[in-house]
Amino acid sequence: MSLQWIGLLSFANLLFSSALIIVVFSLIIYILANARNEVTMSFTILLAAVMVVYVGDVVVPWATSQVSTQRWLRLQWLGIAYVPAAYLHITDAIFKTTLPSSQRRAAVIGSYILSTFLVTLAAFSDLLVGPVIYRPFLSVLKAGPLFLFFVFYYIGTVTYGMYTIYKGYAHAMTPVARRRIVYLGLAFTAPGVAVFPYLVFSNSSSNAYTTGLVLTVNLVGTFITATMIILMAYVVTYYSGVMPDRMIRRNMMRFLLRGPTLAALLIVLTLTISRLHKVMGIPRDVLWVFALATATIIFQGLVHWIEPIIDRLIYTQDRQELDWLAELNERLLTTSDLRQFLTNVLLYTCEQMRSDNGFIAVVEEDEWHVEVTYGQAASALNFLTAHNLAQVLPKIMQPQNTSPFHDCNDFWIAPLWAPGKKLIIGLFGIAPPPQMAEVSQEIIDQVEPYLRKAEAAVQDRYLQVGIFSIVEDIMPTIAQLQQTHGLRGQLGLDTGSAGTMPASERQRDLIKLVHEALSHFWGGPRLQQSPLLNLRAVNEEIANGKHPTRALQSVLLQAIEQLRPEGQRHMTTSEWLLYNILELKFIQGKKVHEVARRLAMSESDLYRKQRIAIAEVARILQEMETGTSPKEVAEDKEEDTAL
Repeated sequence: MSLQWIGLLSFANLLFSSALIIVVFSLIIYILANARNEVTMSFTILLAAVMVVYVGDVVVPWATSQVSTQRWLRLQWLGIAYVPAAYLHITDAIFKTTLPSSQRRAAVIGSYILSTFLVTLAAFSDLLVGPVIYRPFLSVLKAGPLFLFFVFYYIGTVTYGMYTIYKGYAHAMTPVARRRIVYLGLAFTAPGVAVFPYLVFSNSSSNAYTTGLVLTVNLVGTFITATMIILMAYVVTYYSGVMPDRMIRRNMMRFLLRGPTLAALLIVLTLTISRLHKVMGIPRDVLWVFALATATIIFQGLVHWIEPIIDRLIYTQDRQELDWLAELNERLLTTSDLRQFLTNVLLYTCEQMRSDNGFIAVVEEDEWHVEVTYGQAASALNFLTAHNLAQVLPKIMQPQNTSPFHDCNDFWIAPLWAPGKKLIIGLFGIAPPPQMAEVSQEIIDQVEPYLRKAEAAVQDRYLQVGIFSIVEDIMPTIAQLQQTHGLRGQLGLDTGSAGTMPASERQRDLIKLVHEALSHFWGGPRLQQSPLLNLRAVNEEIANGKHPTRALQSVLLQAIEQLRPEGQRHMTTSEWLLYNILELKFIQGKKVHEVARRLAMSESDLYRKQRIAIAEVARILQEMETGTSPKEVAEDKEEDTAL
């Protein structure tokens, strides 16, 4: 085999090893970002060990001296020695609930101690591995007196891990659980086989044929290892949460496509250009700039084209629902989007009718308010008084064939109907232009399509408010389902107790009512029709002249304020946490991601703490209802504790 071909194989190994390092490092970040428990920690130890070995494979061929080569080869043993311990740790973490074993647990602890001892031997003595055999492409360390002991230790731990997986497969009850264990078993041995130091057995001499053969096998092994590590990451990610299989595959594929794939592409470009610029006779910096810009643009286009294909391959049984979600994502408008659309419609209509004043009003919870205005906002607000509306609404509900507008003193009013034309949900008002007694048919023909668009926008607004309300109600349940509590014990994880608060059925109902009232704190049917209106504290506020809705809001505010600690407010301290969640989420009405960011916590943790905060508000309301002060309750608890 020629030296040119060997050089090409060495370069290909460099590319593949660099890509594998990027994939492994990215998976460490991805797994730790999604879940942190014993399963993920043991798997990240394995990934880190594999990464150290392949970093050595990339650096050693570039080492400039025998001394530096030996240092890097000994550094690789920091990864090689810990691979067996990581294997035992992974199998024990996954199966320690369904297949508990104190002996296996002791073996895990012992393997980490032994691996640490082996790393020490490799770094500071020649007992495990000896001096370096320095040669192009295949520099290795000689085998030491204790190397054979390491071989038996390595093979024994991997075999024991496979035996544990086999027992887990035999113990599994469902086809799905068995399929995941098969995936784990198939992928389990690949990293261990790939990082084992086979070349230690080689002699001091090597020819071009054996060098080329070793490089070819290493190239194929690197590709297989990358594939198996991704498969293991999928299985481990499943055991770290309760998301459906398709969601796990989708999230992982998108992460690998957008992150590691792009990074690997840039590495390949860098290494290729470092050799190609001499052949092309172009300065390396010039070639790099053009290659980087072209590759980035093409890659983004490929990602945009490939992601829908990946989704359709993964969601083979749910394509219609996937299409609905995609269409909903494209068509769903925020409140600001709808307001901007209505503003554009109003401006166009005023321009066509040569009017300098107009408004669009909508009704919410039986109250009218101005959504958008053009010109003098005060005149629109004055028009929407109870006296004017009592005269206007009956008038515009009468059939009128000639014009969509009705002459109502200061404005020409066009009703915006709900579907079915039985309920008015909005008013479109235009101030009559000077010297225009009535609207011409030509202007009506131009304006009426925009009135229908405004009507459709207001209809969508009501539908979307309902959608957002439903989504807000189910989000805590979804977050609870995606927590690792409870279900993990059935899947083979020891997550510990979730720490739920004991409560009677009545108290749980009260907590639910408080949550509904807080979710509609600034208006909504859940607040207007809430059974909490029957609370004694609320009735006292009503007796003092407050509207029932305002009275309930006042009582809820009082309950929330009782959770406010004394002193200066802090956003991230634990004593302020419950109050901050309630005040930011329900009083200020901020989005979940905004509240989580302000409080420096994850959204799932926010939902969990939110449930605790709502339970505290329910407790305070119950104390207000029974006339028991928090001080008395604390004293009662102290007495119970003393008894």
